[in-house]
Amino acid sequence: MSLLTSPLPKTVVLGVEEIPVAWDHRTMLQINELLSTERSEEEKGMAMLTLFYGDLPKDIEAATEAMLWFFRGGTNLPDGSEPAEGKPISPDFSYQQDAGLIYAAFLTQYQIDLTEDTLHWWQFRALFDALQTHHLFSEVRKCRSMKIQKEMSPEQKQYYRHMKQRYALFRPAQEQSAVDAITAALLGDGDVMGVLHAEEN
Repeated sequence: MSLLTSPLPKTVVLGVEEIPVAWDHRTMLQINELLSTERSEEEKGMAMLTLFYGDLPKDIEAATEAMLWFFRGGTNLPDGSEPAEGKPISPDFSYQQDAGLIYAAFLTQYQIDLTEDTLHWWQFRALFDALQTHHLFSEVRKCRSMKIQKEMSPEQKQYYRHMKQRYALFRPAQEQSAVDAITAALLGDGDVMGVLHAEEN
């Protein structure tokens, strides 16, 4: 499904039923925020589904797959895809902690007030990905991911260390493993059902 050729979906198909969903950017950001709460993985998963659907569907697995499809912007995973191996990549932004920077970037570049305007999640994703590099938010992301090299000048090293310290992303250490696992699943690199039901085994 293409953003340019198809209407923005406000429903998903579960079996033979077309189910209305919460399609706006605020709800999807609330779903994303659940990743860093102190709930169990199963509780987080059920809370995400409830926010997305309202009433929890009977087929949890199909409902989860449809939610993740929507979260990814309508992209499907390749057949036979496997969870990514190796150490998870550290995020360079947080929708929650960077809310002010993201708000300012959208207002400056698009004249969109994210506290008043309502965007479809797919619109929000497209505009977010196209934020220009001159915004402070983009510079902060660059600095977080920047590796300080010995070849850098003392001024560069000092600048990047200052920015990394000032805009560091904070998350309780005991939550990091669960957050990484669910994030990988939401981004299409893992088995979200396995993560959500890990505590049952």
